[in-house]
Amino acid sequence: MILAGLILAGNSYAALTDAQISSILSLLTSFGADATTIANVNSSLHGTAPAGTGTATACSFTRNLYLGVSGTDVTCLQNYLIAAGKSIPAGATGLFGPQTQAAVIAWQTANGVSPAAGYFGTVSRAKYASLGGAATGTGTGGFTGTCSLPAGGKEGALTATISAIPASGLEVYTNLTGIAVAGIDLKASASDIAVSRLTVNFSTRPWLYINNLTVTDGTTSRTVPVTQSNVTEVIVGSSYDLLIDGLCYLVPANTTKTLTVKVDSVVNLPSGTAAAGVAVTLTFNANAARGVDGANISEYAPSSAISPRVFTVKAGDTAAIELGASGDNVKARNEVISSTGIATGVVLDKFTLRGKNRNSILRTVEFLVTTNETIASGTGMVSAIYLYDGDTLLSSTSTLIAATSTFSNINLTIPKDTTKTLTIKADVNKTTGNFTEGSTLYATVEPQASSIAAEDANTFAAATLSGSAATGGAGYLYAKAPSLTLISKTDPVRWLVATTTPSSPVTYYGKATMSFVVSIAAVNGDIYVASSTAQDVTATTSVQQLASTTIVEGITSGADSSNGGNWFIPSGSSKTFTFNYSVTREADVGNSYNVYVYMTNLKWATTDIGIATSYNNQTWALQDLYSNGFVLEPVQ
Repeated sequence: MILAGLILAGNSYAALTDAQISSILSLLTSFGADATTIANVNSSLHGTAPAGTGTATACSFTRNLYLGVSGTDVTCLQNYLIAAGKSIPAGATGLFGPQTQAAVIAWQTANGVSPAAGYFGTVSRAKYASLGGAATGTGTGGFTGTCSLPAGGKEGALTATISAIPASGLEVYTNLTGIAVAGIDLKASASDIAVSRLTVNFSTRPWLYINNLTVTDGTTSRTVPVTQSNVTEVIVGSSYDLLIDGLCYLVPANTTKTLTVKVDSVVNLPSGTAAAGVAVTLTFNANAARGVDGANISEYAPSSAISPRVFTVKAGDTAAIELGASGDNVKARNEVISSTGIATGVVLDKFTLRGKNRNSILRTVEFLVTTNETIASGTGMVSAIYLYDGDTLLSSTSTLIAATSTFSNINLTIPKDTTKTLTIKADVNKTTGNFTEGSTLYATVEPQASSIAAEDANTFAAATLSGSAATGGAGYLYAKAPSLTLISKTDPVRWLVATTTPSSPVTYYGKATMSFVVSIAAVNGDIYVASSTAQDVTATTSVQQLASTTIVEGITSGADSSNGGNWFIPSGSSKTFTFNYSVTREADVGNSYNVYVYMTNLKWATTDIGIATSYNNQTWALQDLYSNGFVLEPVQ
């Protein structure tokens, strides 16, 4: 065959189309070529096996195939059809032409795929998988999954409602990814339904505000780019459809599956966009979702448009940080420090940072350490200070100055509407030779512009700062000290008393008694509490020492008495103390007093002394040791 030899020698077949190859094969037939010759020429032209002898391989179909498309997936389909005995005279060319369409129709008819129109779509791909083909693929945008027809041959129904979450009113800032803006609840009835397609409608040109759209069931996702070329304009300026096909979400019979729509916003909004942003309405219109039931019947939902979701795409305000004190910030207390080595992890302050407007990245924090001693590392009170997020160390410094010190290189992301609680801790040098026992130590973070340096996580513009100062309660540093804990307190008992004496009549206008029970522990050494009420504690009222009012105190304890007449608490143990009070009003000054009683000081020592001036006169860490409020009524 001269013609065939010329064709092969010229090696021009690489540029031939399906139609051209068909013409050549027809011409060979007209010259009287036999079937074997035609098959061999066909094989030579395409580098494939002759028709009817193709080799079936596992194909990965991640898109719909139809007349005019080309690619390696088309080649794989053609080889599969040839191996299945469907005629494609031109062979596996990689171009979906009329011969391939006819072969698909023949295969669909033979396998019950309806309609048998030569369109190799979701239903055909599912049938291919059910016949043993491999329909698992990575797909455009990362979709993975095995798509197959529901079993059972039963007809079903598909219904759809809008998901409660996310709700309308979301603000989607520019340059963000994976923001959930809508959800659709799909319910299958009577039969499993394989959902293969979802159409999303937008009220405005979506490609101006959205880069990508993702549909996910929480496990498997399908992402498609949002471009002008893949969006259908239904009504100019007000209605645009985006079709997401190639899905394969199986909804079991009589159950509901939620598909969530997420968006990646554009980096920059179109020039001239108002500061308030652009409101985008997303709607699932009638027949937005398409699936196939067990009887191979296409099911569509919803029957009419369901409630839309509205979200606003905006550049947004610059990220902001709000500073505040943590609710569990440390209070004034005795802090026991080693006399032989460094005490680590002493808490100085706990403060909160709340992200506002947009996500932000914390870079630096300035703080002030307050004490009546030298704080320089090495020979001073503090050797190093640390900043923690929970148990995570963010930054540290040993460069401590009298004014403000700085934590740098923090790099902590604070999401919008999220609060982070940060803790400042210190390593404190041993008491001997570094500071005087009883010295105070605490830290403060101020709400001024220089205190918190943070950046917008997207634009890297400086975040603004607001809020109030956060100051930790003072720690009073001792090598040995008591720790006080309120166990209980009784409600004040009130009564009226009227008495006279022979020399000077006195009228009592009101009296109340109360008590509270305190546990006092000796930490790191023996503690001696002064037993004399004159030396021990003083009770007073909430506002002032009331004129013509007497407060009497009595103390009982389970502690042993020492040789020096003090209450003795051995190191590592605790003893219970009961403080009893009576408050008596002795004159009618025309008012009712709403008062309470509390401890103002506690005298204690680490040796068995008996001189009042030698005791540590503790006026701090007593904030929990007070009675309930009560009223001293005048006599009527």
